Amino acid sequence: MVGNVLVENCTLVIRTNRITCAYPKLAKVFSLLKLYSLGDEIMVAQKKRVYVCFDFDNDKVLKDFIIGQSKLPDSPFEVSDWSMKEAAPQKNWEDEAQSRIDRSDIVIVMVGPHTYSAPGVLKEINMAQQLRKSIWQIIGYRDSSPTPVPGAGRLILWNWDNLKKLFA
Repeated sequence: MVGNVLVENCTLVIRTNRITCAYPKLAKVFSLLKLYSLGDEIMVAQKKRVYVCFDFDNDKVLKDFIIGQSKLPDSPFEVSDWSMKEAAPQKNWEDEAQSRIDRSDIVIVMVGPHTYSAPGVLKEINMAQQLRKSIWQIIGYRDSSPTPVPGAGRLILWNWDNLKKLFA
């Protein structure tokens, strides 16, 4: 497919599935976009931005795995790694978490055996509710039946089909 698309004062030139832009600073923006061919029309869709809640003391590996999945070529979502990476002073942590949740489209809770009672997760869920964010819980470990986090939305199995449906 060959064509031009005007996206906020930048023309994308599309030639046989290769995209170029005259503005290098916009390269990061275009890396977030997914192009779909619809006959002669091209529709540009942005991936959903995700904030990941997890039990910092017990389940950091779950966050790492969901970030890895977000980097797959056909992933419908991105984790900009806005999730908190380390313990921070209480007030600073809460302000930073709220800011990052606010910049996200959806909040995912990676649910392990103790997530339902993790104080940080409960605070993040409260922030997400106040910001009216969509919240989903994903069962983090195969063959487990974890207790859902109160008020954190529906609990779903972690598989590729479910993730694609969630972000459709």
